[in-house]
Amino acid sequence: MDKKMIQMVAVGAIILVVGIVLGMYFSKPASEYTAPAATSTPSVGTGTPAPSAPVTVTPAPAPKATTGTALTRAEAYRYYSGKSLYTSLQDCVGFPMNFIFRVGTKMMVENASNVTANMVFWDKTYAIPGKGFQIITVDHAGVYDAMCNSKISLKLQVSPQ
Repeated sequence: MDKKMIQMVAVGAIILVVGIVLGMYFSKPASEYTAPAATSTPSVGTGTPAPSAPVTVTPAPAPKATTGTALTRAEAYRYYSGKSLYTSLQDCVGFPMNFIFRVGTKMMVENASNVTANMVFWDKTYAIPGKGFQIITVDHAGVYDAMCNSKISLKLQVSPQ
């Protein structure tokens, strides 16, 4: 082959590769590029799974505290975040926001803001202080919106044991 033909084949191959990469990039759902947004219409006990990919976990035994009876923030974070049982509230919006659990699963909810987050899970209310955390046991089967200061903060899909 002559030099001009080799250049045309090389340019064609580059265009093909760029086209494939761009096609793969734009074929992903929008939820893979952005964090889920909070919904402004609260509805406790109902809801549909949000567009972002949920995290699926199974119950695990809680870790033993190394000092006293309560876990430190570092111990709890190391345990729960390593098992995808962790969410961080930023202005009452959970990151990640969507979870799939089994009844009996424990999760860590950390309040990253400076104000108290009043979390409502089913029939229980937890006042999580600013820069504090709470370990919550998921004890009701169904699809739920967990509320924080009257906003939907988490979406939970909980299956029976």
